[in-house]
Amino acid sequence: ASSIGQSTSTLNGTADPNGSSTSAWFQLGTTTSYGYTTGTTSVGSGNSAVAYASSMSGLACGTTYHFRSVAHN
Repeated sequence: ASSIGQSTSTLNGTADPNGSSTSAWFQLGTTTSYGYTTGTTSVGSGNSAVAYASSMSGLACGTTYHFRSVAHN
């Protein structure tokens, strides 16, 4: 995570499409059960890691959030 503010943050991840059309997104929540999913981002179909990010808002100050990067092809 970067650009962390009182109620905002940017989640950053990378995904390697390994030659297949791939979509990526983040899961986020106050527990490791997550509960919230961002919109998907196309990371193409190349053969090297592609960086992607998602801006978050409406976060509660002083709250621990868990997130993970997910990709599917």
